Amino acid sequence: LKGGTLASPDLTIKAKGVIDGYGTISGSPDGSDPGALTNDGIVTAENGTLDISDDVTSDGTGQFNIAAGSTLEFSGTLAANDTVKFVSGGNAILLLDPPGGNGPGFGAKLVNFSAGDFIDIDNFVATSAGFDSGTDTLSDGSTQVLLNFGADQSADTLSYSTAGGAT
Repeated sequence: LKGGTLASPDLTIKAKGVIDGYGTISGSPDGSDPGALTNDGIVTAENGTLDISDDVTSDGTGQFNIAAGSTLEFSGTLAANDTVKFVSGGNAILLLDPPGGNGPGFGAKLVNFSAGDFIDIDNFVATSAGFDSGTDTLSDGSTQVLLNFGADQSADTLSYSTAGGAT
């Protein structure tokens, strides 16, 4: 994918299937009908922003990668059995929007998150944060966003900031 749109109402990426690059994966060409994406393969954002506007179903067990200097955006929900991996090199960005939809629906495990990487939760300003057993819980007083880092992350390696009204 090199800047285009891959439109399919119900897309399945089979085991050993690979999509990489930048652009949009959507249920329809204009993005008005978000479909469902089942990922059993590998989807990598590289050389720009890859926007997944579909809900990612719980049927897949695939991996989403974010290459250094690239952005992976989820406009829908992401199931708990998927993995989002920050590829080494830093400056990889995971963008979640909107928190009323995606935030609470973001269940994937985050791996290899390191200095220089970012998680941007659009239109969400956290007023509190807590870290327990690999899960970071952010709240704005009415909505909670849970980020599952697993056992390989500790609270002292995370920092929080707001930029443009988002966390």
